Amino acid sequence: MAQIEIKTIKLRERGQIVIPQDFREELRLHTGENLVAIRKGNEIVIKKADTMVKGLTNERKIDAEKASWLKLAESAFAKDWSSAADDIWDSY
Repeated sequence: MAQIEIKTIKLRERGQIVIPQDFREELRLHTGENLVAIRKGNEIVIKKADTMVKGLTNERKIDAEKASWLKLAESAFAKDWSSAADDIWDSY
């Protein structure tokens, strides 16, 4: 079973959060990397975009729930990854 580690983070004024440095290092997250935010009821789950898509598409049989996530992810990626408004963060 995967190790569970919990840390408290603070939501900033513009809805931003900072992923703890040790999490970023261990998960090999880099500046500018695309992540997927998933809301499931009262929870928010953040996943690396590349591993989420691979996990959904590498299986021969995709169940209904995973197919729904894939559809939602594709539409969110198309909107967000082509957003010029997001390019402002490259200047920091």
